[in-house]
Amino acid sequence: MLYASAYPNSDISAGAMAAIAIVMVTVLVFWLVMVYVAAREPEREHKGEDEHKGTAGEGLRSGR
Repeated sequence: MLYASAYPNSDISAGAMAAIAIVMVTVLVFWLVMVYVAAREPEREHKGEDEHKGTAGEGLRSGR
């Protein structure tokens, strides 16, 4: 006779558990790196040329 249970066999091998853990940690690290990269300030293309142009208060909110 076939034994039917409400709960299927939930045994998982140690190798499968390790693979799942490795994949999950890798995805978490990738996500954290992408959040860090997205949150950084954008770099200026020409660092030496535009640094000293204009005054400190000049910009979009200068009222001009």
